Amino acid sequence: MEALHNRLLLRDNVNRHPQITQIPIDKPVFVLGLPTSGTTFLHNLLVLHPQLKALL
Repeated sequence: MEALHNRLLLRDNVNRHPQITQIPIDKPVFVLGLPTSGTTFLHNLLVLHPQLKALL
């Protein structure tokens, strides 16, 4: 149910700000790993960087 909620929020955001789809994503970073392997810590660390954007 949470995935559906997030998808609806995303669609609403794109509808309100259509220019968002024109911003290029040059070098995406995917944080993947097994549970308790430090992926949440790494994600939270990357979110702190002022020049990076992350999914909530």
